[in-house]
Order: sequence, then structure tokens, then C-alpha cells
Amino acid sequence: MTEISKGYKIALLLIAGTALVYAALTFYKSIYGMLGFPYYDPVSTRSVGVTLLCLGIFNILAVMRAEGENLRLYLEFVIIWMMISIITNTVSLFNPQLVSSPNFMADFSITMAIIINNTVLALYFYLKEIK
Repeated sequence: MTEISKGYKIALLLIAGTALVYAALTFYKSIYGMLGFPYYDPVSTRSVGVTLLCLGIFNILAVMRAEGENLRLYLEFVIIWMMISIITNTVSLFNPQLVSSPNFMADFSITMAIIINNTVLALYFYLKEIK
């Protein structure tokens, strides 16, 4: 893995864009007003926003550096982080208070589609790169 491919760079930029948009929405608590249920922990909300901001920034740095061996651990982290996000979002479906909100279900569907798409893209290019 000497240099990551152009397709992988594009995938990382798409993931970075998604992370930065969600970071802005989450960090400034805009997204939680749209969901239709109260939340009581602004500190963890800001922590998620900061985490997404870091993910977006590191993806942009990964595209700029594009050195495969140096980025391998980070790219594995991103893939695992997105997989854990899919699992935790799926577990939230067992909360009847959340599932009864139509706004939550709409946001859940959109968010899961984006995360699954980004995970498949990252995993596809990662597996292609390590061959």
C-alpha cells in the first residue's frame, strides 16, 4: 500500500463532507430540534459533534497525505467507528419512545443510509488497497 487510489480519495472526501455536515448540526444542537423528542445531555451532544469534526478533518488530511501505509491504522479506525455507529443506531430501534416519533424514524432512515453507504465505500476501497 504505497499511495491510496483516486477512488479511495473520493470516498474519503465524501465521508469527510458527511462528517463535517453532521458535526456542524450536532455541535450546534440543530439536529436535535428536528427529531421531536427531548434530549438531556448537551455535553455528550457536543462530544459527538467534536468527534465528527475530527473525523472530517482527519479524512481531509488523509486525502492530502495519501500515503497508504501511514494511513492504514486510521482507515481501519474509521471503518470500525462507522460499523459501531451502525450497531448502536440499530439498537436505538428498541427504544419505544424514539420509535414512536416520526421525525426520529425519518432521521434514522437517512442517517443509516448515509452511514451504511460510507461504510461500504470505505470497506470496498480499503480491501481493494490491501490486496
